[in-house]
Amino acid sequence: MPAPPNEDLPGRGGPQAIGACAPGAERPALCVVIHDVAPATWPDCLRLLQAVREVADIPLTWLVVPRWHGSQASAPDVDAALGAMLADGHELALHGDTHLDTAAPLGGWRDRFLRRVYTEGEGEFAALDAAEARRRIDLGLAWFDARGWPVHGFVAPAWLLGDGAWEAVRSYSFMYTTTWRHFHCLMPKQQQAEPPEPGPQQSVPPQDVPSPMPSPPSSPRRRETESPAPLPPSFPRRREPELPAPLPPSFPRRREPKLPAPLPPSSPRRREPELPAPLPPSFPPRREPKLPAPTPQHADAVLSPSLVYAARNRTGRIVSPRAATMLAWLLRDAPLIRLALHPRDARHPALLRHAQALIAQLLASRVALTKAGFARRWASATSTAPNTAPNTRPATSASVPAPHNSADNHSAADRRAR
Repeated sequence: MPAPPNEDLPGRGGPQAIGACAPGAERPALCVVIHDVAPATWPDCLRLLQAVREVADIPLTWLVVPRWHGSQASAPDVDAALGAMLADGHELALHGDTHLDTAAPLGGWRDRFLRRVYTEGEGEFAALDAAEARRRIDLGLAWFDARGWPVHGFVAPAWLLGDGAWEAVRSYSFMYTTTWRHFHCLMPKQQQAEPPEPGPQQSVPPQDVPSPMPSPPSSPRRRETESPAPLPPSFPRRREPELPAPLPPSFPRRREPKLPAPLPPSSPRRREPELPAPLPPSFPPRREPKLPAPTPQHADAVLSPSLVYAARNRTGRIVSPRAATMLAWLLRDAPLIRLALHPRDARHPALLRHAQALIAQLLASRVALTKAGFARRWASATSTAPNTAPNTRPATSASVPAPHNSADNHSAADRRAR
């Protein structure tokens, strides 16, 4: 199945690692994954296994669907074969419950195209609420428990996880989950201690304020009798003699000098030509880089787009191998490369030959790991333990730590224990 165009919705992304291996890792990893494992697809899955083994005997991650398209049929031979794979160092991961998208469409054309046309109605967890997603995960874990198989990871069908599904997956103790673009190594929630509440404040007793000294009683002031003001003496008014007004001073008038008139210019003044104003410089508008969306809380996201083939039509079978080769080259320095193989790929020999050549090329510089093996390595290298925090759901195989298998870390040349 080709990669979904919006597998990482806003609010998913976050700390990413690409272009360098994990701290302390000797060689980058390669995870080869077989999707849609069920009794109905088992013959094609065996052909994929045979094609990989012709190149190298490496551990694979098998994404198992308990009730493929709602089927309740049991297949003891398939169960026995998967149990043998598990004992041989392969990993079995939970891949939904029915692999069918039965939720009501949201109504937008993009949602309808993505869920009904692009993924052919198989994005089971694309639009589930948290309660329904938990119910289906519980059914899948009970199916694994009935066979005694441990579960370390969950991968949603078509790599589509809605908001409710993300909430449900984080409530389990899975070591990892993956989308088309990222490998999410789930970590335990960091519980921050709340700061101690301040103790009750002691009230300060009011201090005694000395009262002001009482003032002595004031005796009534004696009121003095007011005597009338004495009358001014009376004299006859003196008449001043009238003097003539003074004459203004006389000064000779100042004559201003006459200046000669300015001469006309002898030659006409030269007019400077008017230049047009310079145009402002023209630059193309700056395009801001698109930053990846943050990852979910309490998770480390390793940017590792999955190499996948589009075997549904002829155009996809021609274009997708070239795209996978180019993507593998772009991820040449990444800590992880994932190759996803679907049962439909086994029906086209050209795709099988390309996958074999790609695996041989990548194994020259990478070590083959299961997804659980890479999650262990990444958590160990980053000094963080996988999610083993308890939760309130009944105990299932997802919360039981499985013994580490030496086949989780070996390449085409050897199988060495970690």
